[in-house]
Amino acid sequence: MKNLTKIISNTTFATALFLCFGAVAADFNVVNVAMTAYAVNGVNNPTLTLQRGLTYTFAVNSVGHPFDIKTNSTTGSGDRYLPGVTGQGVTSGTLTFTVPANAPNSLFYHCEVHAAMVGSINIINPLPVTLTNTTKFTNGQFAFTVFTTANRTNIVLATTNLGAAGWIPLQTNQPAGSSFNFTDSAAMQYSNRFYRVQEQ
Repeated sequence: MKNLTKIISNTTFATALFLCFGAVAADFNVVNVAMTAYAVNGVNNPTLTLQRGLTYTFAVNSVGHPFDIKTNSTTGSGDRYLPGVTGQGVTSGTLTFTVPANAPNSLFYHCEVHAAMVGSINIINPLPVTLTNTTKFTNGQFAFTVFTTANRTNIVLATTNLGAAGWIPLQTNQPAGSSFNFTDSAAMQYSNRFYRVQEQ
């Protein structure tokens, strides 16, 4: 789960930004397509985009096709990218990659044996969740827009007390685009309510 959180209040519109990063579970399923490609989540040799600071897992099932993260597009076990990677050369199991802050912008995943089984990895800086366009309507409803990563699960939570552990999930979204709108129709029931979004 990536906790990128911006807390906003339905009464004062005050904002505070809190960032913390954690593991993201089972992001990629990897199987071989004969000796011609890795199918990653059902797509042959796709380009992957990973964010610095996040942890990704590759569930590999490709017996006879050792899976590596590399600095160059080469066969063999040379050119392995080592920082943050556990499980290099896996054929049946898990490779875990915690992308370091200083990771290069471009890497590759590559079979140690077959040159055609390769794909590019683009490394980008973390994308913060941003809450904006806050609106308190005359009927008491409160709304805002969430800018986030497309195709990731986002959970909108609320609490009436920032000092307590009582965050309540209000809505779960998995936007196809990079934003979605949220409206709290129950906001008028609270004299003070705070919101945050967790991206998973």
